[in-house]
Amino acid sequence: MEIKVIDSIDELMLYKVEWDSILKEINNDILFLEPDWILFWWKFFGDKHDLFVLIVFNDEEIAGICPLMITNKAIYNEIRFIGNRESSSNDFILRDKYREEAFECICNFLRNLEGKNIIAFDVISEQSANYALLNKYLKVNKVPFVSKEVICYFLNLKDNSFKDHFEHRFGKKTRQTMNGKEKKLKNLGNLAYKRVVTSDEIDEVFEIHEKRWLRKIGNSSFSKGGTKEFYKELALNKNMKFNINVDAIKLNNRIISFMYGFEYNSKYLSLRIAHDDDFYFLSPGELVFKKKIEECFSSQIGVFDFGLGYEPYKAKWTDDYKRAYNTIMPSDNLLSRLIFYIKFWTRIKLIIALKKNKRIYNFKKYYLGKIKYFFTSKNISDKITRIKRAVERDGLLSIIAKSFITSTGKIFSHKQYLILEKNIEIVELPQSNMQVKEAEMDDLDALSKAMNESPSSIVRRFINKYKCYITLHDGKIIHYCWIDCSSIEISNIKLNILFGKSEVHIYEAFVEKKYKNNYEYILSNVFNLLYRNSFRKCYITVNSSEKSFENEIYKKIFHPRYKVFEKRLLNTVKHNIVELK
Repeated sequence: MEIKVIDSIDELMLYKVEWDSILKEINNDILFLEPDWILFWWKFFGDKHDLFVLIVFNDEEIAGICPLMITNKAIYNEIRFIGNRESSSNDFILRDKYREEAFECICNFLRNLEGKNIIAFDVISEQSANYALLNKYLKVNKVPFVSKEVICYFLNLKDNSFKDHFEHRFGKKTRQTMNGKEKKLKNLGNLAYKRVVTSDEIDEVFEIHEKRWLRKIGNSSFSKGGTKEFYKELALNKNMKFNINVDAIKLNNRIISFMYGFEYNSKYLSLRIAHDDDFYFLSPGELVFKKKIEECFSSQIGVFDFGLGYEPYKAKWTDDYKRAYNTIMPSDNLLSRLIFYIKFWTRIKLIIALKKNKRIYNFKKYYLGKIKYFFTSKNISDKITRIKRAVERDGLLSIIAKSFITSTGKIFSHKQYLILEKNIEIVELPQSNMQVKEAEMDDLDALSKAMNESPSSIVRRFINKYKCYITLHDGKIIHYCWIDCSSIEISNIKLNILFGKSEVHIYEAFVEKKYKNNYEYILSNVFNLLYRNSFRKCYITVNSSEKSFENEIYKKIFHPRYKVFEKRLLNTVKHNIVELK
C-alpha cells in the first residue's frame, strides 16, 4: 500500500466523488467526516493550518482516507483531524476489506515523519473498529501515548414515545415543576418553540451564548470572532448533506433559550445549548431541550446524541452513553518524545487526576465561573454604571443615608407608614407627548435601566403577577409604578387589611424630578388605565418620615385610610394597624 499526501483543496476536490462513495459504503454516521463539513470548515480556518490529507492506495484503488491537518506550534508540529475543535467525533475513513492494513500504513507513515511532530487522534469512539486497531497498534509497537476519556450520552428514540419516556424518566413532582415553569413563562407573554431562520435571530442566539458563558468555565469560542462567523454562515447554509437546526424558545419577540444542532443519517447531534440568564429561574434551557427531544421522537430521528461531556441535565434523560478517546502520541524520534512527555503526558495525567476529585470538579463547575464573572470587565462596568445612575437619580447623600438606615434597620427600627386611598374614576385629560401604558416583557431592558435593577428581579415581579405602568417621553421611561392586585404589603409582609378584587396597591413608584410638575397628569393617566381594567379603588403607602414632592402629591390626591406602626428587632417584624375612618 502507498500513501499520497494531499496539501491543496483543489487537489482534494479531485477525490470528492470517491470520498462520498467510501462514506456511503461504510454506512458513515459521523457528519464531521463529510467533505461538505471539512471544506466549509477549511474555508474559515484553513489559513491557520496546512492541509495534510492522507489517501491510502492499494494499487489503483483507494483503500482509505485520513483527513488531517498540520498546525505549526513554533517548536513542533501538531497533526490532528481537520476541524478538531468544532468536531465532536472523528475517525479514519477506511474500506472494510483494507481496514487493518490501511490503518497500520497510516500510523507507520505518521510515526516515521521527520521533524518534531505530535500526533493527536481526537474523539474516536470506542465503538469504532478503528479504535480497537489503534489500541492494538500502540501496544504491539510499544508506542508512548496518553489518552483522555470523554463521555457521550445518547438516547435511542425507536420503539418508544416521548410521553412514555418522559413519564418513565421524570417523577410526577418533577414533571409538575417543569410544566409549572412553562406555564409561568406563558403567563409572561406569547411563548413559542420556533426554528431560527434569519440572520438577526442568529445574532441574538450568539448574544445569549456570550452572556451565558460570562458565568461559566469552558470553551466559549462558539460566539466569538471567526468561530461565530463560521457557525452563523453554517446555520444559514441550506446546501449541505446534513441539516443545521437552530431551535429556540421565544417570549414575544425575544429569544430566551436556544439549541444549535445537526441532523444527519437519522441522528440528531446537539452542539450548543444556552439560555438567557434573565430568565434562569424558569429554566428556559430545560424547556428548549425538552421540546427538541419531543420533536425528534415524532420525526424520523432514530438517535438523539447529547454531544460531548457529562452534564447533569443529560443524565436525567438517559442512562446510555458511549466513551470516546483523545489519544496523543509522538513521532518516532527523541525530540518528539521529549515534547510529548513534557507538554502533553504530564498535563493530561494531571487533568485526569483532578477530574477524579469531586470537590475540585464541583468547584470548577459550580463556583469558578461565578468567581470569574465577578472580576470580568462586563460585571465591573455594569456595577459602575448602576452606581452612576443611582447617584444621578437620588443623589450621593441620599444613597449614603438610605444605605445607613437600611443596614442599621436590619437590627432595630421603628417606622410609621400612612396608607392612602383613592376611589378611581375616569378623568378627561388633554393630549400630551407622553405615553402612559402597562409595561410588557418587551419593555424589560428599558425598565431595568430606568429602575437600575437587574432584569431577572423584574421578571420575578411579573411572575408574581404584579402590574407595572410606565410613562414614556421621547422613547425613554420617565416614570414607573408597581402595583399589587391582591394585597397590601409593607417590608414584604402582607397586612391584615381587607382587600377587594377591584382594589390595587401601588407599592413602588418613581418619576424623574424634571417631570414633577407633570406627575399629577401622569397619575391620572394611570388611574384611567386601572379603571379600564375594572379597578375602582387604589391604595398607596408612604413613609411618614420621608419628605418628598411625590409624597406631597399623594397626600393631595389620596385620602388617609390607615396608619401603620412597624417595629423590627433582628428578623422579627410586627405591624400595628390603626384605621383612620
